[in-house]
Amino acid sequence: MPSHFQDPVGLARRLVGSRDPDAYAAMGHAALGLACTPLDIALAAGEQALYRAAPPPSQPMLFVCGPPRSGTTLVAQTLMAHLEVTWLTNLMSVFPRAPLRATALFHARLAPWRPTYRSFYGRSRSLAAPNDSLALWDRWLGADRSRVRTSLTGAEQAGLVQFFGALERQAGRPVVTKNNNLNCQALPVAAALPGARFLCLDRDPLFLAQALLTARRQIHGDARVPYGLHPAFDPADDPVTSVCRQARAHHDAALAQATALGPERFRRLSYETFCERPAEAIQMVATGLLGLPASAIRPVDTGLRFTASRSARLDPAEFRALEAGLAALEPAPPA
Repeated sequence: MPSHFQDPVGLARRLVGSRDPDAYAAMGHAALGLACTPLDIALAAGEQALYRAAPPPSQPMLFVCGPPRSGTTLVAQTLMAHLEVTWLTNLMSVFPRAPLRATALFHARLAPWRPTYRSFYGRSRSLAAPNDSLALWDRWLGADRSRVRTSLTGAEQAGLVQFFGALERQAGRPVVTKNNNLNCQALPVAAALPGARFLCLDRDPLFLAQALLTARRQIHGDARVPYGLHPAFDPADDPVTSVCRQARAHHDAALAQATALGPERFRRLSYETFCERPAEAIQMVATGLLGLPASAIRPVDTGLRFTASRSARLDPAEFRALEAGLAALEPAPPA
């Protein structure tokens, strides 16, 4: 749980009230993690041995990133479903101290993940399903997930290299995983991992801002508390102004990362375009970013399409306020 989260009891109550099976699964995984803590601690020494023995990763790896509520989970799941890759799983989130040892012990006993292309705020039911594994990222980026890192310590860099080297060695496949916050802090991760590639989602700012405001209420129970990373957070802002600034700050940060890393390592992708033509995105990632052979790309259903929400779901006056708030910001730099 992020260090700045203040209302776990309220969150549990809202998750139960959501009646969403993926939300219930997220609660179950959290409870399972607590129950498995003694085993996780017992496995940790062997986990460190795996890290020390592994060579640095030799294959490109892909990090899907973007603003919170920009479609990163859907995009990541689609790529994982159609490419011969490995990912961080819900099982790993249950064993944050020893994710690779737990995978070696238990993964073969799990039912294979079958993509449903749905989740509850990034959480899916199966223990084999993809997971952001933010507790792992806390090792290298710090537990304060509201902080943007511009550099990593030597120990943090070494930890990144060791973990992803050991994961690649264990799985024998390229890694695809998701961490939204890397659209603001790709540079220090890219410096530590020369094979790192980034696919950054953009979303229509009006519907991104609407989704951010909704998430604040559903997850935090308070529209004044940011959902996800907010690089420009000012507690004096009203919620509408705040989510508009959040959407703009993520746009600017992604543009800066893309300029610094270049298209060979950092690609931006419109969420709306992905939903209309997912097969093109799969091909672009496979050949343009990961350099996979054709044999590593699974057939894509020619009818595969998704629907990007473009409807107002707030009170009309509040939705108009979002439109005005975005218009009041200085024009965004060219994409």
